[in-house]
Amino acid sequence: MNQFKLIPINLLNIRRKFHVSVGFGYEQKSDDYKVIRILNFYRCRPARTMVEVYSTKLESWREVNTNVCLNNMTTSNCDAIVEGFTYWVIRNRKESITTVLASFDLRNERFCIIPVPQVLATKSHNFRAINYLGSLALLAQSSPDGFNKCLDIWVIEGPSNCEESVWKKKFTFGMDFSFSTHWGFTNGDVVVQNAPNKPFLFNLRTKQLRIIGTDVIQSVFSYTESLVSIKGFNPVPQQ
Repeated sequence: MNQFKLIPINLLNIRRKFHVSVGFGYEQKSDDYKVIRILNFYRCRPARTMVEVYSTKLESWREVNTNVCLNNMTTSNCDAIVEGFTYWVIRNRKESITTVLASFDLRNERFCIIPVPQVLATKSHNFRAINYLGSLALLAQSSPDGFNKCLDIWVIEGPSNCEESVWKKKFTFGMDFSFSTHWGFTNGDVVVQNAPNKPFLFNLRTKQLRIIGTDVIQSVFSYTESLVSIKGFNPVPQQ
């Protein structure tokens, strides 16, 4: 429908330095689109995290309580959006498990921590949280022989139960070329980049490449277009 909504900024009278990360998602039961804003105060002892949620239905911000430490986020926006949940990668170098996922339930407005596979958490693996065909997955770069690169897709086996989630490597795709970065998965294609070249789509089934007409990619998200107008949203002006 090509619609947008301007969201009022909730100004805070805070003098301490903080890092901001935002997330977005749709909560089906309340038929509400929500924005999550996370503020990490990185020069506090102890570390402090503040979480706010904006409801486009209520047109208001509210602070939600959290007992999860969300410091060391890797991006200024969420890493994946999947069926009423948003996910962030959290890297905590002071713990034995260095990397976990923070999952935010848009219905209950609560965070929980999901461990990642140990081989990815304890090694400097390059991986991203993605929406894989409507389910949470990890797209990880590996090199079994030390030369040729592969992309592995990890999924949660059985129900996702935060700390008790069990991961399984579902697919491994050999790549016929070298690449420096992989950004995500969309419609059967992975978005990869071979610096200093432009990013391109690589179809895992047909092995075909297609250049993307942009120079910079911050993140990749899958989405479904709405067929009806959303209350409170305005049409995007034609260019």
